[in-house]
Amino acid sequence: MFISTIIVAGGSGKRFGSKKQYHKLCGKPVVLWAVEKFMQVSDEVILILPREDITFFQNKWKKKYPSLKIFPGGRQRWQSVENGLKNLLPKACLVAIHDGARPLINKADIQNCIKAASKFGAAICAAQASDTVKMSDGKDNIDRTLNRKIIFLAQTPQIFKKEIILKAFERFRAFGRKKLSNATDDAQMVEAIGQKVKLVPTTSSNIKITTKTDILIAEKLLNKGVFRW
Repeated sequence: MFISTIIVAGGSGKRFGSKKQYHKLCGKPVVLWAVEKFMQVSDEVILILPREDITFFQNKWKKKYPSLKIFPGGRQRWQSVENGLKNLLPKACLVAIHDGARPLINKADIQNCIKAASKFGAAICAAQASDTVKMSDGKDNIDRTLNRKIIFLAQTPQIFKKEIILKAFERFRAFGRKKLSNATDDAQMVEAIGQKVKLVPTTSSNIKITTKTDILIAEKLLNKGVFRW
């Protein structure tokens, strides 16, 4: 089965203070941790970057990753994903979509998600809630306490059969840009077309780098050797 991966790293880094995808993590840019991991389990890897960064990236790293395909992102995440989808090889069967700011995903989690998507058509990595989860009434009061045993926090990769994710994007595009912008992840778009999405619990701290504190946490985990493979 031909597996294509789209790594989305088109962010501007407003919350981080700089473009976090290039910030060094144990001597290597954050995004390259994800690139190298997915190159080991994918037949095709597409990296989505800000248009203005493509020449810089190619000059600095393309020789090391000659098979890596690089395309420009859009102003919003869905536009970046869509551009990746438009550039898939025709023989792609499964499409994995991963945040370039999640460098600590491990091989076992990726492979488990691939297996689930192959069987069920759609699957995402997710972390089961460990904290007690409260729902607000919208006025800073607790409305009720949710059962954390059935609460999962969506992560990436999110993996789909190609025809399913293409259908989801086509359906959302028919509803207009506002509908696309309201979707907070790719699985939400797939859910909206009636497709069940399998939850694959992660076995590691698959954190998303959002602040510089996250870099420190990721470095400590990497220095322990937990995520090297």
